[in-house]
Amino acid sequence: MSLIAAILLLILSNNVLYSQTMIEPEGRGTKDEPYRISSLKQLHWLSMHPEAWHKAYQQTQNIDASETKHWNVGDHDGNPQTPDSAQGFSPIGTSIFKYFSGSYDGNNFTIDSLYINRPLENHVGLFGFVQTYSHGNAIKNVRLNAVTITGNGYVGGLIGYNNRATLSQCYVSGVVAGKDDCVGGIIGDNYYQISMSGCVFEGQVFGGGDQVGGLIGNNISSWISKSHASGNVFSKGNHIGGLIGRSLSSEINEVYSIQDVASQGGQSGGLIGYAKKTNIRNCYSTGNVEGSWQVGGLIGFASSCSIEMTFSTGHVKGYSATGGLVGQSMDANVAHSYWNQELSGQAQSDGGVAKNTRAMLKKASFQQWDFETVWTIENEMSYPGFQWQADLYRPQMLNFSTVTLKR
Repeated sequence: MSLIAAILLLILSNNVLYSQTMIEPEGRGTKDEPYRISSLKQLHWLSMHPEAWHKAYQQTQNIDASETKHWNVGDHDGNPQTPDSAQGFSPIGTSIFKYFSGSYDGNNFTIDSLYINRPLENHVGLFGFVQTYSHGNAIKNVRLNAVTITGNGYVGGLIGYNNRATLSQCYVSGVVAGKDDCVGGIIGDNYYQISMSGCVFEGQVFGGGDQVGGLIGNNISSWISKSHASGNVFSKGNHIGGLIGRSLSSEINEVYSIQDVASQGGQSGGLIGYAKKTNIRNCYSTGNVEGSWQVGGLIGFASSCSIEMTFSTGHVKGYSATGGLVGQSMDANVAHSYWNQELSGQAQSDGGVAKNTRAMLKKASFQQWDFETVWTIENEMSYPGFQWQADLYRPQMLNFSTVTLKR
C-alpha cells in the first residue's frame, strides 16, 4: 500500500470513527412514556432537534461521550491565525429563542468525558439554555463525569442558564471555564423560583468575569439545600464563591464548600462571594480564600442577610475589609456562627465569633445548633458535619497527631 493510500485510509477511518451520527430515541416524549436515551447517538439527536426540546427524556444506560472531543472541527476562537479545533458537543438549548423546556431524568446513569469548546458562545453546558413555566419540569439524577466545558458567559457543567427548572440529585466532575460572567460547576446563572437539592460539583471552575462559583455562578430567587462543591475556583472578577458567586433573595440551607477560592477582584467568600437579602442557615466552608477586598472565610460581602449556624475554617487573605467569617456586612444578622481564628489568620470578622481549633472540635461550642436532626460531630475529633453526609462526604477529620492544639 502506498503512503498516500495509507493516509487517505487513515483519514477515512477517523471520519467514520468520529462521525456524528444520530438515532432518534424510542418513546413518545411524554411524562408517562418519555424518550429513552441509551447512547451518545441518541443524546446527539436530542441536541440537534430543538423541535423536541419540550419533551420528556429518561436516560437508560451509561454513555461514553469521549469522542465529542473530536466533533465539530472549526474556528472556535474567531482568530483566523490559529488552527481550527474541535468545538465538541452542541448544547441542548442555545438561547431565549431556542431553549430546553422539557424534563430529563438521568436515572443515575453516567455521561463520561463530555467535551464542549465554544469560548465565543454564551449559554454553554450539557443544557445551554433551560426555561420552563411549569414547576413540574425538572432535571434530576444526572451524573456527568470528567467534563471539559469552555464557553464565554453563562457557562455551567450541567446548565448554562436556568430559568425555573428544578434540579435534584445531580453530579458533575471535571473542569468548567468561562471567559465572561456567570460561570458555575453545575449552573452558570440560576434564575427565579428554583429549587436545587442534593447536587454536587467536584473539580475546577475558572471565570474571566464576575459571578463565579463552585456550584452556581449567579443565583436569584432560589432555594438551595443539601448540596456541596469541592476543588478550586478562580476568577479575575468580583463575586466569587466556593459554592455560589452571587446570591440574591434566596434561601440557602444545609450546604457546604471545600473549594479553595482565588480572585483578582473583590467580594470573595469560601461559600458565597456576594449575598443580598439571602437567608443562610446551617452552612460551612473549609477552603482557603484569597481576594482583593471584602474577603471572608464564609461570605465576602453580606447585605440585609440572616446568617445563622455557620462556620468556616480556611485561611483568608485580602487587602481590605477582610474577615475570618464575613469580610464586610451591611444590615446583616449573624448569629451562632464561628470561624477558626488560628487557621484563618484573621483576628476579626464583620460578624461571628472567633474560636481556636480545640474549641471548634467541641460540641458545646456550637450554641443552639440542632445536633438531633441536622448536625453531627465526633466530639474533640472533627468539625460539625451534616447527618446526610454519611462517610463519603464527612467534613475534614482532625486528630491530635496532625494538629497542634493550643490549650
